[in-house]
Amino acid sequence: MKVTGIILAGGKSSRMGTEKGLIEIHGRPMTRIIIDLLRPLCNTIFISTSNPLYSSFGYPLIPDLHKDKGPISGLYSALSASPNHINLFLPCDVPYMRQEILELLLITANSNPEKCIIPYTDYPEPLIAVYPKSTLPVLNQLIMDGETRIKEIFNHLPTLFISMKEAGINYHAFKNINTPDDLKI
Repeated sequence: MKVTGIILAGGKSSRMGTEKGLIEIHGRPMTRIIIDLLRPLCNTIFISTSNPLYSSFGYPLIPDLHKDKGPISGLYSALSASPNHINLFLPCDVPYMRQEILELLLITANSNPEKCIIPYTDYPEPLIAVYPKSTLPVLNQLIMDGETRIKEIFNHLPTLFISMKEAGINYHAFKNINTPDDLKI
């Protein structure tokens, strides 16, 4: 199965005060940690951002085709550029993510290639997910309708939620690093 790995790094990092994906955790930038997770699973990797600082990682940068439309625009833009039907998305700020979680998502996507595969902790995790390229028309329509809430896509796309509790997965893997205080943990 060919898979595109897409690192979401297009946020403003306003709560952090500096570009989150470039912050080091245990001596490595968070984006490098995510790249290292994706490389064994994906034949293509993109970074969804317009920030040229991310070019230092050596992967193509995909800017949003629709500016200031939030994460839906990042999903749409990256899916538009992807050569593959199956696309594994990860934000740049989840350095504790584990490869076995990503493998579970991809195994499920292989059996359900037309569905969005979304992990569910205490709530859906739509930015750590698998999206098929076939979702492009619906995402485009949502953007054209002015929708910016990522969770709204579940009302419009075939979606399969995977309970992380039932899979026995510790939620710490989903911890986002959003503020300087988050770095102290």
